[in-house]
Amino acid sequence: MDRSPAGTHGYSAKSEWKITDKAGDRREQGIKRMEKKKVTNMEVKKKNRNRVFRYICRHETVSNPDISYELKISLPTATQIMEPNTETTTFTS
Repeated sequence: MDRSPAGTHGYSAKSEWKITDKAGDRREQGIKRMEKKKVTNMEVKKKNRNRVFRYICRHETVSNPDISYELKISLPTATQIMEPNTETTTFTS
């Protein structure tokens, strides 16, 4: 069962985990700890935008609901990404 908040579908601006060595005696013992690396809202938006345009390049005809379903992003997010491009309905790869 997916426990992500509604509309996020696995992508969160909260944090991303990175394994690093801890200084001191733990490094000698080979013990590693997890440190959080913050992921900004802008990074999530950029990633979603790139995924949408790659999806469009791979498929001839797409709709916002297709994009939303296949990429597991909300319909309002897919629509918002596509709004600036409504005048140019043909994309070429």
